[in-house]
Amino acid sequence: MAQLTWRAEIHMMMHLCRSALRASALVLCMASLTASASTEVRVGVHHNPPKLMLDANGWPSGILGDLLQEMARQNEWTLVSVPCYWEQCLESLQAGRIDLVPDVAFTAERAQRFQFHQQPVLRSWSQLYRRTDIPLRSITDLAGRRVAVLANSTQQFELQQMLAELDISAELVPVRGYDEAFDMARRGTVDAVTTNRHYGELHAAAAELEPMPFVFEPSRLFFAAAPQVDPALLAQIDATLAQWTEQPDSYYYSVLQAWSPLAKPAGAPRWLWPLLGVLALSLLVVLVMSFWLRRQIHKGQSELRRLSAEIAEQQRVVRDMQPLAQHDPLTLLPNRLQFEEQLRHCLESLGSQPASGTLLLINLDNMAILNEQLGYACGDLRLQQVAQRLVAGVAHNQFVARVGGDQFAVLIPDLGVAPQDAAARASSLARGVLRNLSQPHDLNGHPWQGTVSIGIVLLADAQNSVDTILRHADFALLQAKAAGGDTFRLFHPEVSAMLSARNALDTELRQAIEHEQFVLHYQPQVDVNRELTGYEAMVRWQHPSRGLLLPVHFIPFAEASEHILALNDWVLRTACAQLAQWGQSAEYSHLTLAVNIGATELLRPDGAQQILQCLADAGANPSRLELEINETDIIDDVDATVARLRELRTAGVRITLDDFGADYSPLNYVTQLPIDRLKIDMSLVRDLLHDANDVAIVSTIISLAHSLDLEVIAEGVESEAQRDILYELGCRHFQGYWFGRPEPWPPT
Repeated sequence: MAQLTWRAEIHMMMHLCRSALRASALVLCMASLTASASTEVRVGVHHNPPKLMLDANGWPSGILGDLLQEMARQNEWTLVSVPCYWEQCLESLQAGRIDLVPDVAFTAERAQRFQFHQQPVLRSWSQLYRRTDIPLRSITDLAGRRVAVLANSTQQFELQQMLAELDISAELVPVRGYDEAFDMARRGTVDAVTTNRHYGELHAAAAELEPMPFVFEPSRLFFAAAPQVDPALLAQIDATLAQWTEQPDSYYYSVLQAWSPLAKPAGAPRWLWPLLGVLALSLLVVLVMSFWLRRQIHKGQSELRRLSAEIAEQQRVVRDMQPLAQHDPLTLLPNRLQFEEQLRHCLESLGSQPASGTLLLINLDNMAILNEQLGYACGDLRLQQVAQRLVAGVAHNQFVARVGGDQFAVLIPDLGVAPQDAAARASSLARGVLRNLSQPHDLNGHPWQGTVSIGIVLLADAQNSVDTILRHADFALLQAKAAGGDTFRLFHPEVSAMLSARNALDTELRQAIEHEQFVLHYQPQVDVNRELTGYEAMVRWQHPSRGLLLPVHFIPFAEASEHILALNDWVLRTACAQLAQWGQSAEYSHLTLAVNIGATELLRPDGAQQILQCLADAGANPSRLELEINETDIIDDVDATVARLRELRTAGVRITLDDFGADYSPLNYVTQLPIDRLKIDMSLVRDLLHDANDVAIVSTIISLAHSLDLEVIAEGVESEAQRDILYELGCRHFQGYWFGRPEPWPPT
């Protein structure tokens, strides 16, 4: 979890790097502007709250509208609002009848028709929403359904392409705006709608629409300009955005905050005050008895024994009135023991009757980041505030408990609906909990806006078993976490088949390790002259019935179980044996062999010693072994990981920081790491030819590495054009399909 703490710092560092790269270009653009000139800007405004709309006075409003008005004020523009539907806006922009349209996602096709500035204003994605009376669980269920889409939008083209690739025959119904799409869903003329996440989160509940577990088209949103608009206008937009986004207290962030209304802070739990009264009364009784005892002590030893017995009895009564053994001392909520007892009583009372109750298992996202940044006192305060919000938001027959460190449970014995409607009602309640708990916290003067993940299980699906309910809730919660958090997932009975498949995979993986069904493939690494410098070892599973499996099919499961340690030990032993074999050949003795190693190995107390012992047992040269460490593994426990790396590097082992640049790499602490080189992540290499931001990031990485006397290698090089641009940026070592695919040894 500490990974995300570093990612927050990384984001700021990379942002500063991008800003520096733009600065020189912006100087020339800004120099051409005349501060005193007032420019009339005709703005096409389509109805897409909360991002864009017209206010009562006809001015652009919403997130993008407010930002544009402030830009106009600062740069002395005169805004002229031109109301239009989405398709009309784009047509007018291309024809030059308007100058600017906010909320336009960048595509290569649109870049041929319009002008775009460099820095995106917002990032968004698209979401499918279904009518609550239609069971659409996945994209395949859209076959034969009518789906409303925004006409001539990237959503329409992306969804149309995906449906065609999956051979799903759904009817896409073009609409002029999202409000029209939602109105069609209310009338029942379409079965589902597509919308951006901002509009959907704001309006879906009122339209009785539920999100489908399908998100697509991640996009960057800009102010698109007509072809004839002076580029200086776009330069002003970029300069203003750059200034705003670098200041946490700028107008930009205040607008984002303003369009996310704050909830009133929840009060203390209703049951807290009676409990405090009982405690105070008990304390008063003890004090009175103690005072009376001191007054009576002179009456003799027999009287003292009698009074002592009375005090002991009183203390027993006080203890009985304080069921601390069944309550969490921090939040004063019932603990897991009392929660399971309550759940058992609930199931017994239901008996064989049809149940419409549910259980919400709630996990707080990113608590480790909060504790790391603000301290455990603020973390405890957030737990207390979450408990207060949950208690304040439940009905009298609902039961709230803290069942783990950052985990809460809400038991609702009766949803008040028919069993067939329980899933929809439980999902609606979960959305309310998400909205409630995502409101900002005030933690001793520190603002904090966290999110939660929720797993939902219906009592009717659990065969009246406490263990079954808790296991299903845990699985649903894991699905919500795997989806990125800040969402909920409902456990379905058919998921039991998935659990059985996971158990089968666990058995197969254990047998594969015992019978050594794994093989290593080797991908070449070359220098600027295409001379071979080494290989990277990549594991494959030679499955007895499914054939050769790539790591994506088994490594995630192995990492979630105890199998990863045994598998990594096998990979390391096999790689060291291969190195020892190369050492006996003049042709291969100079080559290095790179092996991926994770936090599970590094964080073992004897992790470094085990790696060195493996080298010694095989008779391999430590200086020929290269360990590739993922940045996320390092930031899980920086001090312990760095200590192991220094021990290995002292023995001659080379260290590479793998996947550098993915998800904003830790530029601010890379100077402290005992590493030899950086490996540029393939996601940056893939987009080099058409993404100027990635070019800037790669250039920054290479410059940083050279300034620290570190070697740089780029992975995922699949074309000569990618290799050439990497060479121009200063990279001299490469790996990818352009030079060779992973193969068994010896390579062909």
